[in-house]
Amino acid sequence: MKPNNVHGGFNYYRSNLSVTSDLWTDLDRTVSELPVTMLWGVGDPVVPSSLVHQVPNYYSNYTMELIQDAGHFMMVEKPEVVIDRLKAGFR
Repeated sequence: MKPNNVHGGFNYYRSNLSVTSDLWTDLDRTVSELPVTMLWGVGDPVVPSSLVHQVPNYYSNYTMELIQDAGHFMMVEKPEVVIDRLKAGFR
């Protein structure tokens, strides 16, 4: 990763999870019916795979693939897997 590359992610959390940000709205709690494909790193310490059971609370039409030996930065840790799944999604 490039130096300071992580600042964008931190800024997202700073702006959306601060004491001044709005609480979740009804729209945030609406279950999406759009098709979604998720790649979830089993070793993700930020969004642990133990939360997989929460996905149906937000998505009804999804496929999930748990990726071993991957964490929060899967595109850096397992770029070949991410690229392969992206290409498959556009076929």
